[in-house]
Amino acid sequence: RHMKVVRVARATLFIWSIEMAKLTLKPDATFRHTVKIPVPGAEPADVKFEFKARGRKAMKEFTEKHKDGWTADTVLDCVQGWDLEEAFDRQNVEILLDSYPMAVFAVVNGYVEEVFNAREGN
Repeated sequence: RHMKVVRVARATLFIWSIEMAKLTLKPDATFRHTVKIPVPGAEPADVKFEFKARGRKAMKEFTEKHKDGWTADTVLDCVQGWDLEEAFDRQNVEILLDSYPMAVFAVVNGYVEEVFNAREGN
């Protein structure tokens, strides 16, 4: 966003402009998206993930590959990093999924929804 200040006879107008994303035929290899991880007895925690971008064909392959259930392998197949203090690796993904049982559903659903229903303004 950019702000332009315009002074007009004793009044100051603030005009905000929002730059639209430019569409390219070869999108970035990754994208960031915040997922709400359910925390028992508390409000969900926001965790920003760096997801691997996939096109329609690759998403079909991804969903077919993981149709029998979502595990740490599923998370590792769609996530490339996160904003947690701990390193993003198999061991820490398994700790996350063990500590927060609904995390695997939140992460994978967040990924699939963001790919197929990308929000306006991303």
